[in-house]
Amino acid sequence: MKKPLPHFACYPGDFFADPRFNRLPGEVRGTWCQLVFLMWHQGHETQLADDDEEICLYLNLDMEVWLEHRNELERVKLLRVDTQMRRLYNNRLEREYRIADSKCQTQRSKAIKRWHPDGENAESMLDSGG
Repeated sequence: MKKPLPHFACYPGDFFADPRFNRLPGEVRGTWCQLVFLMWHQGHETQLADDDEEICLYLNLDMEVWLEHRNELERVKLLRVDTQMRRLYNNRLEREYRIADSKCQTQRSKAIKRWHPDGENAESMLDSGG
């Protein structure tokens, strides 16, 4: 299994340039920022299981508050729901994940070539995620 990516590019200006984000009440903005971090950290390639109870625990929110914020985030289309897969996601975050993953793979390949130019042990490094 592939190791999760430990960081992502965060552009605060992009948050504030998005009118969907700007029109949200402050508490919902905070929930959204925490949810983005949670999706990156706990999600499967930034998709989070659609489990309101678990999300409430992670975000330290009462269910009523979370459902209110969730509805608002869905309404403005910052939060997307895949009802068949029961997953929550955001298009931009998924794009950023693919970009970061591609860069990580490229850097990993370069490191392997640099440290193992003859290819010795290179495959085992790739398989172990190292």
